[in-house]
Amino acid sequence: MERKPDCLMPKFDPNRSTTNDVVRGAIIPASCAAAGPCAYACIAHENLEKVATVMVKLKAGEYESLRNQLDKRDALGMSFWLCCFCVDQHSGICGSFAPEPTREEPDYDTAMKEWETKKKDTVTGEGFTLCTCGKPKHFNTSQECEMNKFAEMMKRLSELAPAYAQHLSHIIVVDEGFETLKRIWVLAEIHRGQELRLPQYAMQISEGQGQEHEEKLKNIRDDIDIRKCVASRAEDK
Repeated sequence: MERKPDCLMPKFDPNRSTTNDVVRGAIIPASCAAAGPCAYACIAHENLEKVATVMVKLKAGEYESLRNQLDKRDALGMSFWLCCFCVDQHSGICGSFAPEPTREEPDYDTAMKEWETKKKDTVTGEGFTLCTCGKPKHFNTSQECEMNKFAEMMKRLSELAPAYAQHLSHIIVVDEGFETLKRIWVLAEIHRGQELRLPQYAMQISEGQGQEHEEKLKNIRDDIDIRKCVASRAEDK
């Protein structure tokens, strides 16, 4: 897991920049400037085959903390699968933003605020420039969509990984507020990992302690309900 070159995103702040910032401000521009728009992972490995042996699921803004924890475990030399780097953004979101919320949506004001926020860099406040690569886009209704194939991808990696490591592992990085476990795709991926009998590990970025932390853990365990989970698309629920 290499540090991101400063030239890609000079104002990157590991404590503030979100996944959306990194995708819009670094991954999309860098992967478009290559010889043909593609996933950033293809550029990083110069189109050579590289099979990930660890799949990581994490919430926005946790890259630096994750890197530090992996460094302590002498694990940075392993190959990791993170969707923002491995999914081809040019086959999906690069040329547009999400559809603007409609007033018929529940909690319209909150949805509108979030929509406006994701169009700008969190650190600088500057608007993102949309990509003009012209590559055909494939969303959820298309068989070629890369953003809804996580179950198939996990199965494929579990088949390939033993040639490079003992097995595929699945790390779920849990934030201090446990918001990670309120995302519907996170629970779906955890369930898929259990179906595939993958070794799964929860890594908490901010280690809590004491009675208050124990109470929070208990409440999360008791309250996890996939019917209450958050999804970016209403159809996913």
